[in-house]
Amino acid sequence: MQVYQIVFAVVYICLLITYFFVEVRPNQRLRASIKIPLASLFLLLAIINTVLNPVQLYIKLALLLACILALVGDILLVIADDMSWFVRGGICFSVCNCISALAMFAYLIVSRLPFIDWWWFILTFIILTGIVISLQATRVINLGKMRAGLTAYLTTITLCCALGLAIAVCYATPFTILLGLGYMLFMISDYFLITYKVLIHKKPLLVLNSATYFVGMFLIAMAMAF
Repeated sequence: MQVYQIVFAVVYICLLITYFFVEVRPNQRLRASIKIPLASLFLLLAIINTVLNPVQLYIKLALLLACILALVGDILLVIADDMSWFVRGGICFSVCNCISALAMFAYLIVSRLPFIDWWWFILTFIILTGIVISLQATRVINLGKMRAGLTAYLTTITLCCALGLAIAVCYATPFTILLGLGYMLFMISDYFLITYKVLIHKKPLLVLNSATYFVGMFLIAMAMAF
């Protein structure tokens, strides 16, 4: 790691640990005062890494746009005081996921990797999506009025995870491994959040949600360095 990346990592970890303590408190302004700078850091790191390593720009620029939308989504969710703001934040993250999935799909196509080597991402996607739908069908989880929207959102992040794992396994380069792990953690963070919202209202789940999400986004930002 470069010196600036180590500095970013140290500051990022300190802010993340601080956020673990304030996230479980009811003070919305306090949460926003930590979460927004934290989210801004992964975007800034992604920009700096891309500027210093301007290779594969077609995918990196798309991923930068996705990071910007993730930051906007974070801001909207942390300041949300009614359902309309929550929905707007969810839309930002959904578009973020769609752009990320298209970028990774383009990466696989442009590299001319035979489809037979990465077709299994479809199977991964179907299995993970099927589990979510089955849990709803059997009423293990009940997403209520937001069922359609949340299911659509979970579908987009699951697609990102499946494609991320595909490029990580097929190429096994620092760029693809960090990207794949980043999106896998991103997806897991959403599962923690859904579990908290509809099944187990335990504060540690919120901490797990933030830990996996922000570590995942940091890995995606670090991928831009390669």
